[in-house]
Amino acid sequence: MNLKQQPKLLRTISLCKNEKGMVLIAAIALVAILALVGTVAVVTTDTDMKISSNYKTNVQAFYIAEAGIQDGINRLIILYAPILFL
Repeated sequence: MNLKQQPKLLRTISLCKNEKGMVLIAAIALVAILALVGTVAVVTTDTDMKISSNYKTNVQAFYIAEAGIQDGINRLIILYAPILFL
C-alpha cells in the first residue's frame, strides 16, 4: 500500500468499528419493539377473552330469565285455564 491510501483505509476501519455499536443499539431497539408488540397482543387477547366471557354470562342470564317467564306463564295457564273455559 502506498502512503496516500493508508489514512483512507484507517478511516474506513474506524467507521466500521463505530458501526458495531450502532448495530447493537438497533438490535436492542428491535427487541424492545417486539416485546412491546407482544405485550400489547397479550393484553388485547386477555381483554377480548373477558369481553366474550361477560357476553356469554349475559346471554345465559337472559335465556334463564326467558325460561322463568315462560314457566310462570305455563303455571298460570295450568292453574286458571279450567276456570276460563267453564
